[in-house]
Amino acid sequence: MHTKHLRCSRKAWIALPWLLLVMTSLSGTLDTWKSNSPDPEIGPTDEPRFRKRPTFLPSAPANLTRINGLSEAMSIPTGKCHKLAEIGGNWYCQGFDGNKDVCLDPWYTPAYNSCLIYSFGVGNDITFEKIMSDLWGCHVFLHDHTVNHTQDFFGPRHVHRPWGIANVSHVDDDGRTLVTYKDALAANGHVGAQVHYLKIDIEENEYNALPQIIASGLLENVWQLHMEVHNFWRKSSEVYIQRNKLAYEILSELENAGFRRVRATVNNLQRWIDEHEWGGWCCSDVLWVNERIRNQALRFCSSYKL
Repeated sequence: MHTKHLRCSRKAWIALPWLLLVMTSLSGTLDTWKSNSPDPEIGPTDEPRFRKRPTFLPSAPANLTRINGLSEAMSIPTGKCHKLAEIGGNWYCQGFDGNKDVCLDPWYTPAYNSCLIYSFGVGNDITFEKIMSDLWGCHVFLHDHTVNHTQDFFGPRHVHRPWGIANVSHVDDDGRTLVTYKDALAANGHVGAQVHYLKIDIEENEYNALPQIIASGLLENVWQLHMEVHNFWRKSSEVYIQRNKLAYEILSELENAGFRRVRATVNNLQRWIDEHEWGGWCCSDVLWVNERIRNQALRFCSSYKL
């Protein structure tokens, strides 16, 4: 046999890990539910914190008065995803950081090369955005007003805008541009477009930007929403309790907009840092899915005839 047939190109070796990742994620459910789930396809789970809640409860839970209360409240799912995968991130000895959950259920998975991702909060880690470009052929619009990367930092399917996100479009005291979600879509020509994944990782500013995003009605076209949710607690203080309650109320509006929380994990790296510094957790990575998208797909399937 000629040796040329045994060679693999460098490009093929680079693509191999992502191919294995897709095969692994499709081989079985990575996160399952309690055996009392009404869906017969969902099996039992060994993770007690992912107990299914039958309906969304808008009232603030009592544990918001405790340290880590908001993170614990977010860990209770209000929806389901049959196939979950963690994408991207880097290892920092004490844990991964920058990895994001993605629901691979068929109704949340776009056709290759027709995927649109909006990412707010880039920092120095775009492993998630790069992998999603490879897996789904996603076109990714990245927004961050705090970094000054050259185009070489980004991938060929990436567009970087040096903008932050806020409840009102403006220029801050440092001369940096912040825009609303609606204005970002308009500037990129995507008003009315389907956004298959919206990532928000903006260091506690999510509570400033999120109410305007919800009020705009534009979340109707978002299939999956991943956000780093911050827990306000540094010491036993009524101020922090009230901030957590307000944060919970804001996040609850996502449920009213048709989104269901399917996974929440405490940032492993930050958990180690925070527990050593002040005994609590700063933040959790939370994934919501748009139930309307799922319902549309199921209605189509129920009416489809071979």
